[in-house]
Amino acid sequence: MSLVRTTNPMATALIRAIGDGAGALTRDVEAELNNIIAWAKDARRCIKRDNSSVGNVNAGPDVLHTFSLPADTLHTNGDYLWVCYSGTFAANANNKVILIKFGGQTVSNLAQVQNGGQWLYDIVYARESDTTVRCASGIFWGRLRRPSGGALTDDGLFTGENTQITVSSLTSNAMTMEVQAGDGASVTDDTKQNLSVIELCQQ
Repeated sequence: MSLVRTTNPMATALIRAIGDGAGALTRDVEAELNNIIAWAKDARRCIKRDNSSVGNVNAGPDVLHTFSLPADTLHTNGDYLWVCYSGTFAANANNKVILIKFGGQTVSNLAQVQNGGQWLYDIVYARESDTTVRCASGIFWGRLRRPSGGALTDDGLFTGENTQITVSSLTSNAMTMEVQAGDGASVTDDTKQNLSVIELCQQ
């Protein structure tokens, strides 16, 4: 649903012409406000964005990104967050690790040898109850190619994850959202994050 006017903008001019208080009709103001509220209720809005570049230090895991979600943000069952985390891998054959956490609980913990490339996590955190959150993720590491008639080449990990986690009361407690990264060879900056976007949709 896009945000559009519900009344004719000429209404105010016509009212002023006949001297009706030089303002809009009450019913028109109410209709406009109701329209804005209905649109905003179903629209995602950005609550956090960050494009600073942070990498692991030695073996890690080290926090690359953290955000404290205020208590009662996910107020109603069905309220959800859409989250995008992204970054890069160094071009070497070291074992890279990325750990995603929400409210102190592990959402994803993947590790593999990844020789260069980019990574991206597309995540939805949906409230199912005051203490349970559904986590659905699309995870993309590196790149896989299949030339015409050939075999798969390059390095990559592509998977979907879907899990339910138990947290302390969403109503009463802030939830810490984290991205951590490590490196099996203890090499600094083998895994770096340079983008975080968190959007909220409430009922």
